[in-house]
This record gives sequence, C-alpha cells and structure tokens, in this order.
Amino acid sequence: MTNSTPKYSAARSFLLCIIMITSLKSISQNAVDSNKVFNKDSLFIKTYSNKINVTTGLSTRNFSFSLDYPNSVQLVLLPNEIQQSSLDFDYRFISVGISFSPGFLNYTDPIKGHTTRKSFGLSLNAEPWRFRFDYATTKGFFVENTKDYDSSWIPGKPYIQLPALTNSQIGFQLSYNFNKKFSQRSITSGVEKQLRSAMSFIPSLYAYYFRLYDQPDSISAVYSNGDYLRDIDINLVLPFAGTIVFAKNWYFTTSIGPSIGVDIYQSNSLSTVADDPRSKTLMSVGYLLRSGFGYTGEKWYFGSDAIYRQYQHNNQADEKVVKLFYSLQFYVGFRLNPPKFVKKSVDWTQKISPVKL
Repeated sequence: MTNSTPKYSAARSFLLCIIMITSLKSISQNAVDSNKVFNKDSLFIKTYSNKINVTTGLSTRNFSFSLDYPNSVQLVLLPNEIQQSSLDFDYRFISVGISFSPGFLNYTDPIKGHTTRKSFGLSLNAEPWRFRFDYATTKGFFVENTKDYDSSWIPGKPYIQLPALTNSQIGFQLSYNFNKKFSQRSITSGVEKQLRSAMSFIPSLYAYYFRLYDQPDSISAVYSNGDYLRDIDINLVLPFAGTIVFAKNWYFTTSIGPSIGVDIYQSNSLSTVADDPRSKTLMSVGYLLRSGFGYTGEKWYFGSDAIYRQYQHNNQADEKVVKLFYSLQFYVGFRLNPPKFVKKSVDWTQKISPVKL
C-alpha cells in the first residue's frame, strides 16, 4: 500500500465550497438588506449577523476506530483525551473557526501517551442551506485492547502507545432546514437568538476523507504497513432538532436521528507475516445525538454543546469498522461593531458577486 495523499488541495476544496454555497443561495434566497433578518420569521428568530460575533471556548474531544477482522482479531485505536481551545468569528453569512490543543491543557499521560489536535472550520450560511468545511489532524494514539497483543498487560500499566500515528480528515457537511422558524445558528453561537420554541427536520449530507498513517517501523508489533486505513465516508444524517425557550434569553436544544451511507475504504489486516490490503465499498449505518443549553443576551452569550455520533459498516459477521466521535464544549462570546474595512469588504464582495450573497 502506498502512502498517497489526497490529490485535491485545501485551496481547491475551499473554492468548491464557495461555488456550491453561493449557487444554493441564489436559488433559495431573494436579495435582502444584509442588516435585516435573512428569510426569518421575526416572531421566532432575532439575528445579530450585522455584528461580529466573537466566540471562544474549551472543549473535550475524542474519537475511536474499532477494526474487527476474521478469526476474532480486533484493534481499537484511541487518542488520549484531547482538551482544545477555540476561537470563532461570525459575520453575516460567514463563520470561521480554529481550534488547537495547548500544552498547558494536555499533558503526556504515562499510561495513554500524548495527543495533539488542530482543526479549521468554515461555514457559509444561506438559509435554509448551511455548508461547513472542516479540516483536522490528530497525532498520538494508544491501543485500548493492548491485552490482546501483550498477555502480561494489566490495568494501570502503559498501553501500547503510537505517538507518531496520525489521523487526518477533510470534508464537508451540507444541511437543509425545513422550518424557517427554527434557527440552526442559535445552537452554538450568538449570531441568532431563538425567541420562541420551535423544531425542524434538518437532513444533512456528510462527506469526509480519513487517513490513518504512521512510519512502518514504529508500530510493527501491531501491523506490518505504515498506511493503515484510508477511507471516504458519505453519510446522510437525518436528525430532528428542537429548541425550547424556557425563560428570557435561556434555551435548551437537542437533536437526534439515524444515518445511512457508504464507506469506501482500504486497510491492512493485522498480519505479522505480510501486508494484506483490503479494499471495499460497503453500506454504513449509525446515529447522531446532540444536546445543549445556553444564554443569549444583547451583548454577550454563553452555553454548552455535547455531540455523540457513531456509525459502522459490516463486511461479514466477523469483519467490521466502527467509528465513534464525541465531544463536550463550553463557550462564551460577545459582539462587536464591524470595522469599516470589514464591512466595506463584505459589501464589495456582495456587489461584485455574480450571485446574491
């Protein structure tokens, strides 16, 4: 197996995002004043999109890959628990965010090792459409089922640690909100405020490229080739979402729904004798759970958001890959008047754009 990288650069992916969302926007939205509510029912939603909404937060993020092979061979890979700080900016139709794992929040665990993570996200909002582009890298894993490879292992001893093992992922989410009285952007940012309780069906298309790779010699005790797993996941997630406004400026929100899709993957079996690549295209099924609460005032806002997502594909009764992602975030934000050059830049972009932004 070769250690190939995606042919498409982040710049090309970003350009594709812009083309897709602006095309959708020209179809779904009439021209409106950028300082007014974008296609919203003002009795249910208030917008602050004419302000720059600055959000910072702390989050605990983790995920796992469980790979089951014939003859009851299994490999469960996890990073050490990752504490991240984030900074997000929302203005009009665009949202940009970065996050990283600072050293003072993430120590080297003698049992599980050390993990670092960096990510970047860009959202383009054209109600009822929302498009999000993500890129993230995570470095440093351990083998949770170490006892399957070391019979002398007991709880409290270090797991098999893979400090150079890296997961990179790049992809997008495209969602459609069926109820204009329900605000997607009010869930984790202050750019909009849900004034009255509402719910909606929000089907979302998730498409991501994953690559799990390492230097061949560093984990020869676990597998024989450095490029362990590469796959493209395309899933249709079908959640129902609802927000309950239970007091002035306070709300609780939740989403739940199944997912179905395809997983185009290539991996190596756990062979100490020779490289045994497997390449398949399989159907995957799973589910998404999300909940949070928050406060949205006129000048500032805060809240929390929890996400749990799992999906898997099965090739045979004794061969499957399970992916699990979960996170808990606490955030706080405030609003600023946009600098003149920012406002003029966005106005200029809207003016010269071949489609209405």
